[in-house]
Amino acid sequence: MARHSWAAIPTGRSRVRTASSAGSTTARPSYWRFPGEYVPAELIRLLGAMASPEGRALHAHAIARQLGAQHMLVLMEDTATGALVPASGFRKTLPGGAAWQGFLAECRVPGIHHGSLPWPVTPLAATGCCAPGVAVVLLGGMVSEADTAVLVAALPLFSSALRAEQEVVITRGELAAARHELNQSATLMAALDEARRQVDRALVELDAQARTLERARHRAEEAARAKDQFLAMLGHELRNPLAPIVTTLDLLRRRGQWTSEHDVIQRQVGHMMRLVDDLLDVSRIAGGKLMLDRRPVALDVVLEHAFESVQPLLGSASPPWRIELERDLFVDGDRDRLAQVFSNLLTNALKYSDPGTPVDVRARRVGDLVRIEVTDRGIGIEAGQIDSVFQLFEQQGRGLDRAQGGLGLGLAIVRNLVQLHGGRVHAHSDGIGRGSRFTVELPLVTAPMNPAHAPAAARSEPAGHGRVLVVDDNLDALTTLAMALQLAGFEVRTASEGASALAIAADFHPDAAVLDIGLPGMSGYELAPRLQAAVPHPVHLIAVTGYGQPADRLQTDAAGFHAHLVKPVDLATLCDALSRKNAGQAIAAAG
Repeated sequence: MARHSWAAIPTGRSRVRTASSAGSTTARPSYWRFPGEYVPAELIRLLGAMASPEGRALHAHAIARQLGAQHMLVLMEDTATGALVPASGFRKTLPGGAAWQGFLAECRVPGIHHGSLPWPVTPLAATGCCAPGVAVVLLGGMVSEADTAVLVAALPLFSSALRAEQEVVITRGELAAARHELNQSATLMAALDEARRQVDRALVELDAQARTLERARHRAEEAARAKDQFLAMLGHELRNPLAPIVTTLDLLRRRGQWTSEHDVIQRQVGHMMRLVDDLLDVSRIAGGKLMLDRRPVALDVVLEHAFESVQPLLGSASPPWRIELERDLFVDGDRDRLAQVFSNLLTNALKYSDPGTPVDVRARRVGDLVRIEVTDRGIGIEAGQIDSVFQLFEQQGRGLDRAQGGLGLGLAIVRNLVQLHGGRVHAHSDGIGRGSRFTVELPLVTAPMNPAHAPAAARSEPAGHGRVLVVDDNLDALTTLAMALQLAGFEVRTASEGASALAIAADFHPDAAVLDIGLPGMSGYELAPRLQAAVPHPVHLIAVTGYGQPADRLQTDAAGFHAHLVKPVDLATLCDALSRKNAGQAIAAAG
């Protein structure tokens, strides 16, 4: 590179440009005066050109050549890390290695530093002209001390320009970030507004749905109440005509006038009673209104009651049961409801088996469970119907002939009652014509103190004494029941409505009163306390009614009744209730 002649000038801050004399024919280089030095004007121009990031690397290369070096890098202190990094316009990466790291560490100190640095592999002489926050590194060639002094003198101005540029960049970045955040906030606010509108719309829809559901709930509750009322009324209306039939059969049996035709009537009446009871039980189970009287009970007692309940279905035929029962098996349950479970299974076995075909009943302990199996040799169950036999209104082999009859409620009631007792039930069959096995498993419990294994002894022929007032608006039921009680030894008076019953009671002074509930004009609930007041001594009150739901029993208790019997009631049961007064004392003899 061509070298320039430098001449010292007086120290000062003036920037005086000297040129060739006017009219001179010989061109001479132009210089600027720096403090104590002359600086070529081209160098000053190049330094000024580096104020802009555009083309800064090219201008730096030109300056390096002007000063006798090969490369020139401009470094600035990073405000975040404090390290020296390439200024804007230069490549953003530097060669690594210990030599560069050490040299850059030295350049943090203001002044002139010399070293040797790989570029990129071959070492080059390095001169660092450094001021606070800025450094110029010249690589390669030979740079004079005068040239480095010029760069050092120019660094404060250059640093100010670069710092201002950096602050502008930072400010622009902050403004861009702020603008971005503002845009994000605006977007977020718009999204939040839309979300709020969606939430408002959803709340309106949910409110409308809630109102719709509430109306549906009210309709469902009203429908459930109407259904319960209908079933209660159905039970009442179906039981009322059955009552005189059952009582008449009792009378015929007591008079020795029983024939095989009466067996048919009794079986069909029993069938009707079971249908009514099943309908009401399904309703109670579905509504969660079925109440259990649970206590430790011997399984043999439960099964004995079940066998007794299906005996009328057999008529004069011999029982087909083949029983295998372990002793001392106790479960925690409602004796009557468990007896209903097994009577339904026994009835099912009889219904789908040929007469006289054996039915096996087996009960044994399996771990902490009691397993009871009822196995028949009847028509069996199709493989695809095993899971459906416990559903409501399902019957195996149901066709147009409906040979087996029924509503398909029995096994559904079995499943629900077993589940209410914490047990499970399942069916098995090898196919059509190969019989069925129903298995019930119930939790085993410890036997209570002094358990009664055997069922109560058979009741003797009903006999009684005392004055009994019978009140019923069904003339046939009233007449037959009065006749049956008279045959049993009671003195009986009858009435068909409340007013006449009160008049008779005031003169008759009954020891007990058998009252229907659905009486005309004055219900049995109203009549009971008024009848107690009309008689000088306590009257044993028995409700004999077609209403048999839990709410009905609560009402009779509240009205002062001592017993609640559901029509049709057999004479032995009624006489048993009449033979007890309050806490089981016998009715006082007529005096």
